[in-house]
Amino acid sequence: FKRFKDRYGHETVAGYDGTTNRITSFVQGSGTTSGYYYEYYTSWNNSGRLQYVTLKRGSTNLQRVEFTYYDSGESYGLVGDLKQAKVQQWNGSSWETLGTKYYRYYTSDTSPGFTHGLRFVVGPEAYARMVDAGLTPETATDGQVAGYADHYFEYDGSKRVTKENVRGGLLAYNYSYATSGLGDGYNNWKTQTTET
Repeated sequence: FKRFKDRYGHETVAGYDGTTNRITSFVQGSGTTSGYYYEYYTSWNNSGRLQYVTLKRGSTNLQRVEFTYYDSGESYGLVGDLKQAKVQQWNGSSWETLGTKYYRYYTSDTSPGFTHGLRFVVGPEAYARMVDAGLTPETATDGQVAGYADHYFEYDGSKRVTKENVRGGLLAYNYSYATSGLGDGYNNWKTQTTET
């Protein structure tokens, strides 16, 4: 991707690292510095993964998202799995966290999950409720997280979602899959997903 021009003629240009071809900036117009800037981890097991996306107006920091990943030996995720996404705001001298999104994964190919399969998503509001309740989301048990998580997933042997609990289990959805016995054709269905 090189550039984007909206209907009013405003142009946004992408910049890349010449060595790795990773995006480094996405700024408005040539010759300006307002836009998004991308930084990557440079060491350890998650080297090369996105660390920050920072929104700047000129050279002034506004907001950023900080990404952290699971490392070897950690529970609830494997190397490279996204652990947290923190939205932060620049207060003039340091970054203040506005909200944290937290993720947990299955770490083996054991039913009802699979290696690297997303298990829990705890959004910023649920994360704050856990902290207010005296829980540390990163060390809480799966049972404790389940009572707050925005999403919980289970899968079948083909890595398809078979169950999703939403809003701490308040809502539950089950999914089943079928393949048609009909021959291939424009007017014949091929696969079907049933949600209950």
